[in-house]
Amino acid sequence: MILLRTCCTLLTVAVLPPIVLGAPRYHLVRDSFIALAKDMSTSGKLTGTYFPGRSQAFLYDGFTAFDLGSPWDNTYGARVADDGLVAGQVGGTQCGTFSGSSFHYLGSYSYICDMSRGGSTLWEGGEGLSCTYHGSDGSSFEVSDNIYCTGIASNDSQCFIGRRPLLYFVNKAGVVTDLPNGYAVTGLNQADEVIGVAQGIGAFIYRSGAYEWIPDAGGTRQPSAVDINDSGHVLLAGSDMACYLYRDGGLVPLGQLGSSMIPTDLNESDAAVGTFFVDGGGSYGFLFAGDQLYELPDICDYSGAGSSATPLKIADNGAIFAQDITSKVLFWPTHDDFRAPDDLTVKLGRVNNGDAQSLADLDGDYLEVCKFVVPNSTTPPVIFEVGGTAPNGLVWNVGSHAYSLANVMGQVEQKVDFYNWSSDSYDPSTERRFPMHTQYEFSDADVDQDPSSFIRGSDRRVQARVRVSTSGPVSGVNWCVRFDEFSFRFSVPD
Repeated sequence: MILLRTCCTLLTVAVLPPIVLGAPRYHLVRDSFIALAKDMSTSGKLTGTYFPGRSQAFLYDGFTAFDLGSPWDNTYGARVADDGLVAGQVGGTQCGTFSGSSFHYLGSYSYICDMSRGGSTLWEGGEGLSCTYHGSDGSSFEVSDNIYCTGIASNDSQCFIGRRPLLYFVNKAGVVTDLPNGYAVTGLNQADEVIGVAQGIGAFIYRSGAYEWIPDAGGTRQPSAVDINDSGHVLLAGSDMACYLYRDGGLVPLGQLGSSMIPTDLNESDAAVGTFFVDGGGSYGFLFAGDQLYELPDICDYSGAGSSATPLKIADNGAIFAQDITSKVLFWPTHDDFRAPDDLTVKLGRVNNGDAQSLADLDGDYLEVCKFVVPNSTTPPVIFEVGGTAPNGLVWNVGSHAYSLANVMGQVEQKVDFYNWSSDSYDPSTERRFPMHTQYEFSDADVDQDPSSFIRGSDRRVQARVRVSTSGPVSGVNWCVRFDEFSFRFSVPD
């Protein structure tokens, strides 16, 4: 296995939209390998094929790409298990599994259909045959860790017995259960429970040799069963163009966004993803998590780019694999890591109270800096700089989090900007402005660009500057400002 590179140098950050309070948060990850990915495991690993002069399979894990092709020519990654085992092809004719620099041969003139989370591989053999994960006939080829298979046979194959249009369940011992005509299989979980749709009847779960019929969804006799997790909960699409979750014998509506919704995937925490459509055109991704429905653009740190991406899969950690207009993208769960400053330098102003430690927590121990006599009106009468250290590992954005007030009424304004180590100066493009009032208020500033220039490589130092001035009349001449907290805020992967 050859390490190709990490994705960090290609990450870009756009202006943050308003984040829904209490909602999960995501970072949009764009990368040349993610763009070419074909599959994502339930653990968030990706596989696909890139083209450095020839076709090469890759594994994408931990935001790092690994070449699986050497020493073979023309390798292709098709499916990936939770531990990083990849199923694919060599030379376009031989299928097998890649593990590091090893290739385990499965068959010639064959095609990978599916791989379970534990690495069981389902393939179809025979020259000229092909199978798809979700066929145009509505059936799916899937395999569990117990090597329990679902799908349809297309000529003779190594996994299926029979021919179209009959559908089969086939286990390792070769026991076959024929489904009646008009029945389509759409999903399989690790408990070997199968979901599907019977034409004119409705959606079903097939478990322990018996059918369990799912109640009507949206007034339809034929809800579509889309996915089933290992708890036996089923994601449904109703004829009313809404989405439902069938669990514990009852239907849970996901809610409604736009004029219609199409669900695509369900994880082990009952989190679901899909696409909703708005009147007049346009489509956007949605996330159902914690029994709450969210528009994907509202909980992701992008603006414009990627907003119409169609979610394909959701991993158990919440990572979302999606199809953008021309390529694949990855939405990864993120959170803020707050770090207290360890250095304070007051450039202008008189310190009445506090020091760098006063900025660490929201605890009533505040830094108070009062107006300084300046030579002209363009120089802010209060200026101070704070320094700190970024966490180790991948950082997607640099920002600040402040809790402050002014002791006078009127037009008092604070400006926050960040030090760019590449240009060795404060970067004017990072300047953010916030009004200050006589009551404490929170303010959050973000760099909103590649954070590598704002984290010094040698020691991961970061530095911000705060300038306070009046932009109009105020109620007093000798005013002061208080900061109960000023922390650095780093967006990092979950």
